[in-house]
Amino acid sequence: MTEFEKTIKAYLDGVAKEDEAFRAKYEAKLKADDKSITNCCNYICGWVKHQKRQGYTDEEIYGQALHYYDEADVKVTGSQGSCTVVVNHAIELSDSEKRKARKAAVEQYAKEQKAKLEASRQKKAVKAAAQPAQMDDLFAGML
Repeated sequence: MTEFEKTIKAYLDGVAKEDEAFRAKYEAKLKADDKSITNCCNYICGWVKHQKRQGYTDEEIYGQALHYYDEADVKVTGSQGSCTVVVNHAIELSDSEKRKARKAAVEQYAKEQKAKLEASRQKKAVKAAAQPAQMDDLFAGML
């Protein structure tokens, strides 16, 4: 299940908890394999493509999800592969997860800086090796 499908399912499940009439229709259609979350998301992508614009509010997208389950004769014309979906929700990390992420970031930064330093040293060594050794000219100025 994609993040988009999970988000739409979570929203519809929440509406079903609050609205008994919607819950009965929603659960019946899911049980009968009449409609699915995947097809709902495909329907939304087709609707978005048909609108020929970018950027939608959560309410517009959730409204289309409700419409998909409310109407009996909704045609699914799109697919999730035909559009890019950005799901905007915050992820809350625990304190231990934050510490682990910070430690990993510091280690990655240190590794990158060491690699830069080593590359710089190698570049200088190659440049020094490419220059001919300077030798004093014993006969300079004698001609």
